[in-house]
Amino acid sequence: MPMLGDSMNTAINVRDGIGHCEYCGKPLGFKDYRFGDFSHRVYSECDCPTAVAVREERERAEAEAEERKRKEERLSAMKHANIPPKFYDAPLRYPDAFEIVRNGGGLYIQGENGRGKTELAMAIATRMLDAGRKVYAASMVELKGALFSTSYRTETEEQLFAKLSRPWLLVLDDVGKECDSKPVVSMLYRIVDERDKNQRPLIVTSNFPKKELTARLAQCGDESAARAIVSRLFGMTTKYELTGRDWRIPQR
Repeated sequence: MPMLGDSMNTAINVRDGIGHCEYCGKPLGFKDYRFGDFSHRVYSECDCPTAVAVREERERAEAEAEERKRKEERLSAMKHANIPPKFYDAPLRYPDAFEIVRNGGGLYIQGENGRGKTELAMAIATRMLDAGRKVYAASMVELKGALFSTSYRTETEEQLFAKLSRPWLLVLDDVGKECDSKPVVSMLYRIVDERDKNQRPLIVTSNFPKKELTARLAQCGDESAARAIVSRLFGMTTKYELTGRDWRIPQR
């Protein structure tokens, strides 16, 4: 077997030749590329119907395989980012909101139930994920479950904090719910404070305006922490209010 050093000192030799199409027998030129003990032959492409059909079928199969690979990789990325399957292909109804996040800003998406807050947040998150950004999404129900429930709890608080701190974009869904305990509010404060200090974008969805959110978070008994969270949230995000009808209720 030739050594790498020997191969590096070996010139590439090219030899022209004539072969024939395996389908129609038409003469075809080829080039033999030789590099040390290695060789590779490249034929000219024949334009006979069979050769063209075989080539097109091969290209189609390669394109399909590449598309399957892309979809599998995207699905894996969505799962890793904790994006709910319902929103993998969520439409982007508010492009201006997406531009805020794409440029490094945060969003506080507020509105009543069924106005499309979570859909908008996830639509932005999936597009940032497709663009190669690291993203993670979590609801307050999941956050509380991760801190308290034995069925959810598969990591320490520090591991949970790290998971929510590392991504370039974090989505926190339904902030203001499940916030009646000090551990939840304490973790929320750490997450918001860390992202604020490191200027990493955050998308928050909530039913509650600023004053009501402070009161909701203060239910845990720590009004100072509640005020600090809300102050940071509104300082690092652009408020984006969604109005209109409840899209979950069919119109008659």
